[in-house]
Amino acid sequence: MSRNVGVSRFIGKSWTSFQGKRVIRDTPKVLGCLGIQEGDVVLIRLQDSEVRVVPLRQALVRARELTAQYISRDRSLAEELIGERRKDAERE
Repeated sequence: MSRNVGVSRFIGKSWTSFQGKRVIRDTPKVLGCLGIQEGDVVLIRLQDSEVRVVPLRQALVRARELTAQYISRDRSLAEELIGERRKDAERE
C-alpha cells in the first residue's frame, strides 16, 4: 500500500513538509546523489514501510510518459476541456 505524504522543498540540511514539520535531517549528500539540490520541490511517498523521495521534475516526466500511452501527442486535452467549457457556458 502506498500513501502520498506531501510535497516538500529541500532547504539544505533539513526537509520541511508542507505542514512545516521537519521530516529528515542532515541528508544533503544522499539527496545530492539523487540529483536533488537545495530548493528543489519533491514528492514524499510512504510505500510498504519505505519512504520514497521523488523530485517533482522526475514525477512530471513519469506522468507524461504514462499519459502518452493513452493520449496521442497531437491531441490537446487542455483545448478539449476549454472547448467543452465554452459549449457549457453557451448553453447556460
